[in-house]
Amino acid sequence: MTYSNNIVGHIQKREWTALGMLEDIRCGVCICSYFNGACKDIHVFNNIVGGAEFVGLTGYTHACDDYSTDTFYNNTAHSIEGKGGDV
Repeated sequence: MTYSNNIVGHIQKREWTALGMLEDIRCGVCICSYFNGACKDIHVFNNIVGGAEFVGLTGYTHACDDYSTDTFYNNTAHSIEGKGGDV
């Protein structure tokens, strides 16, 4: 899955909580957040997110300290109340 070259802004809190995913209802862009890392071949780059309530971008993109892939890069999150990114 490739998600690139997008501008996302003025995100409103969603009230849908069927799966109990608090972070998802307060997120700007949530990549594969329901599958706990089961998604493969994810590439998220060149995106801008602004105005989310809790986190700009979140997703399972690569293992911690593994910089050998280009799965998540050149993304910008601003005007976020909580965190800019959560990967």
